[in-house]
Amino acid sequence: MLNITKHTMGLLGFCLLVSACGQIPAPSVNTPESRITEQEKASDPYFRNLVIIAPEVTQTPAHAKPGGAWHFDTVITNLARANGKTAAAFMEEWADYWRYPQMHNGGDDEVMADAGTAAVLLEAWRGGRMDLIAIVNRIDLTRFINNDPSDEVMAQGEGRLIYELRKANDDILDFTLILEFGLPEAADCARTCALRSWARRWKNLATYPFTGSRYLDALKAITDEFARPENLRRIRTNDAIGTNFWQMREFPYDAQTGLEMKQLAQTPKKKFRETDEGRDELVKFISDTPGIQSDIIAGTFIFAENRLGRQLPGLVAEFRENGSSRWPAQGTDAGSTRALNIVAFNTCDGCHKFNGTKNQHVRRDFFGYPAVLSPFLLGPSRAPGPLPGCPDSGQAPVCTATHWNEKQHRVNFLERHAIGNSEKINVPPGTRLLPALQYRVH
Repeated sequence: MLNITKHTMGLLGFCLLVSACGQIPAPSVNTPESRITEQEKASDPYFRNLVIIAPEVTQTPAHAKPGGAWHFDTVITNLARANGKTAAAFMEEWADYWRYPQMHNGGDDEVMADAGTAAVLLEAWRGGRMDLIAIVNRIDLTRFINNDPSDEVMAQGEGRLIYELRKANDDILDFTLILEFGLPEAADCARTCALRSWARRWKNLATYPFTGSRYLDALKAITDEFARPENLRRIRTNDAIGTNFWQMREFPYDAQTGLEMKQLAQTPKKKFRETDEGRDELVKFISDTPGIQSDIIAGTFIFAENRLGRQLPGLVAEFRENGSSRWPAQGTDAGSTRALNIVAFNTCDGCHKFNGTKNQHVRRDFFGYPAVLSPFLLGPSRAPGPLPGCPDSGQAPVCTATHWNEKQHRVNFLERHAIGNSEKINVPPGTRLLPALQYRVH
């Protein structure tokens, strides 16, 4: 039997799954609405302090070129030194996770060798063709006690650097990677104080002339503080190099041991979406286990080992265009169907499948051009089922009965904590807090 252990994971990963549940056609990331105009890039604070994608910033010679603090080689060299290794040794060891088969739990969850992708990764690194395409503020991933933003902070959110590989002729490769750093806390500042400090620093970026020296200096001061080996939580990769489908992997980082391929957060093994038996087992568990549906809707569960030691989380998430990999779309009743949608929302592949064949939230079409964002990152996105717990908060709307606004969620969180307003939203008794205030893993 499946086992899901209670944990503060969050009401919704809300990375709009849609096509994974097979209910609404997935738009391509190349749709017009996914492109950012120069005017938006300069005027909308979202692109100045939350999702920073302007090439004038991400490819500035001062910080993003060889020797600069944001250049991939600089970042990876710092990680390697913390492990007592050279950058070359560090990269070779990392590439081994593609070069050789990866098995877990006696081969119950196996990932085949992919030497071609390992070679592409190393070639791009040696050629200096791993480009920074985005600096992302994920302060919204802050965790609170009892998922209550008026309570104490358990863990700070994240600052992220996203890189993309390209060929020697500058064609873009289908390979992105993201370094996810925890925002550090000052010794003389409590966790809630640190959250407010980080929120104000990020928010203030929008007050400087965009791409001017003051803006770049302030942004670099932020990245210098979080982009250190001791703050790195994990690296995630997303590629379609050596296969005919997209594959996502997760590599937690330890200052002593380096990178190690582990199971993807909140993403069960492939059997639960690639076989009828696995899908039926998931449906039965969610439909028949007392209390599970309410726990899922409340956002208090996480996939973990069951009492028999069988691992539920999977080593990779895959996106196959033939539809063989999909989450069950229907439960045995309305409640289990909604719970299944929420479970799927929180998975890595469910989140990224929303974006059609490219399977990426941030990517480029051409070298030197701004990154293209998925529709999910740009505003209201239609959900495949009713969204529970969406009271009128008196702020710009984050969710309605049918749509989730990821962009507004991140803006609201930053604004609320930059001004120190962490009071619990006034909602009717028995009503769940907004999903925007629940802990998320992606």
